[in-house]
Amino acid sequence: MVLGPGDQRLDGFVQAAAERVDDLATRQRVWDLYAQTSRPGAGYHLGQFWRAPDDPQLHIMRLEPWRIQVIRGADLRSRIWQRAVEVARTG
Repeated sequence: MVLGPGDQRLDGFVQAAAERVDDLATRQRVWDLYAQTSRPGAGYHLGQFWRAPDDPQLHIMRLEPWRIQVIRGADLRSRIWQRAVEVARTG
């Protein structure tokens, strides 16, 4: 749940494919982004729980959404985004 314009409640639902990411470059990028972009009080430094980006206990997941729905709490109207379907061309 997040608050939208005018402190209006918004709920969201995401349907996505998940894939585990093991390459060190991506793990380092996620580690750095988390440290640089987390709002104060809204998160924590990943180093509080894992030694470094190559820590085997740290698991990074890449989410590829195919459908996102946002529902406005006041009247239950919603907006839905869906990834465009790719059509294979033959010939």
